[in-house]
Amino acid sequence: MKGNTPAKVFKAGGVRAAIWANTVDRDGNEVTVFSVQLDRSYKDGDEFRQTSRFNVNDLPKVQLVAAKAFEFLAMKGQEDGDQ
Repeated sequence: MKGNTPAKVFKAGGVRAAIWANTVDRDGNEVTVFSVQLDRSYKDGDEFRQTSRFNVNDLPKVQLVAAKAFEFLAMKGQEDGDQ
């Protein structure tokens, strides 16, 4: 992971899927593993905050960004020869 920046981000309104890349040691080999963080931004007074809780109206956006994250990672796996 480079600094504290996601490898890729997908957004739909206030809903976001951030893909994080982490390098780990597996049997003496460095491999990159990915994780996906889903969150929603909202405004509290003058400040923007994030939450991992979603309203019913957010669910189609969650579905969209999760599908985009899956597609990105699945295609990345094909490019890297993991499939």
